[in-house]
Amino acid sequence: MCLCAQKKKKKVERLKEKKISHIKRKENELKKKEKKKVLSIDEMIYLGKKRSGVNFTVDIRREGWRRRR
Repeated sequence: MCLCAQKKKKKVERLKEKKISHIKRKENELKKKEKKKVLSIDEMIYLGKKRSGVNFTVDIRREGWRRRR
């Protein structure tokens, strides 16, 4: 095996590792989004949302605010 073939092999392995870590990072981001559905009152105030006595939840699908009855 000549040097150029060894270099190519290393390059391919490095690219595979990158791809795997990229996919894992995406999965972690999705998990974080899933966890952060219900906001506390402090967070709502921080985000500049008005509080009207009703609990708010974040609806990820519509990216909007809706009241939970």
